[in-house]
Amino acid sequence: MLRLLLLYIGMLSLSVSAMQPQHVVYPGTAERNDYALAVLKLALSYHPEKHYLAVPFGTDMPKPQTMLKLEHNDGIDVLFGSATKERVERFQAVHFPIMRGMYGLRLALINAENPNLLANATARELRNLTATQFHAWTDTKILQANHFDVFASSGYDNMYEMLARGRVHYFPRAAIEIEHDLGQHQGLPIVIDQHILLAYPAAYYIYVNKANDKLANDILTGLERALSDGRFAALFTEYFASTIERLNIDNRRVIHLHNPFLPDGVPIQRKELWFNPGETAAATQH
Repeated sequence: MLRLLLLYIGMLSLSVSAMQPQHVVYPGTAERNDYALAVLKLALSYHPEKHYLAVPFGTDMPKPQTMLKLEHNDGIDVLFGSATKERVERFQAVHFPIMRGMYGLRLALINAENPNLLANATARELRNLTATQFHAWTDTKILQANHFDVFASSGYDNMYEMLARGRVHYFPRAAIEIEHDLGQHQGLPIVIDQHILLAYPAAYYIYVNKANDKLANDILTGLERALSDGRFAALFTEYFASTIERLNIDNRRVIHLHNPFLPDGVPIQRKELWFNPGETAAATQH
C-alpha cells in the first residue's frame, strides 16, 4: 500500500510539474503592447501542451547587453530585430519575416515648401537629389549601394534640421514609423511625400540562442500554422491596416531597390510571407 501511495504521489508531482508554465523571456521591464510580442505569443499558442508563457526580463538594458545575455543563455530567451548577417551568425534566427517586409517600405519626408518635389520622380531623378540618413544605419548603405546620393549624418535631429533648411531634399523613413517621427518634429516645416514608395527586401526576425533548437522550431511551426489558418494575416491587419490606408501605400508609385546586405536564409521566394503594395486594395475589392 505504501509503495502504491508513493507511486501515486510521484505521478501527481510529475503531472503538476508538467503543467508549470515554461517561461519565454523577452527583453524589457513590463508587458508590451507591440506587434512583435503579439506575434511571439500567437506562435507559442499553437503548443498548449508545453504551457509557454512569454514574460519580460524585468530590467531595461542597452541592446548590446541584451544580445550578450541571449548569446550566453543568461536569462533572455528571445530577441526581436532586423535580419542582418551578423545576427544570423551570432544567434539562431527563426526564418520567418514577422513584419512582412514593412521596414523595407520607405516613404520620404520632404520640405513643406515643395510638397510636389517627388511627384514625377523616377529612380534616376532621385539619384540626382540628396537624401539624408543616419551614418550607422544599414539603410544608408542600401541607398548608397543603389547609387543614391546620401548625406550620412552623425546626429539624428540634425537630419530633420537639414531637411527643414533645404540642405537635403528628402529623408526616407520606414512606413510604419514615419508618422511617429514626424510627430516628434511638429515645429519644423516638414511633410510626408504623397507620391513615391521606395521598396527593398528587409526582414525582421525572432532570434533565440544558437543551441535552443526546440524553442526555435516551436516558434517557426507556430508561425507557419498561424499563416495557414489566417491568424497571422489577421494580426498583421489589426496592427497595420490603418497605417497602410492613411499613407495610401497601396496606390503609390513604387521604386524597387536591391538589398545586398540581406543575410542568407531570408525566404524571399515565398511571396505569401511579404506585404505587397496593392494587396490591401485588392482584398477590399474582393
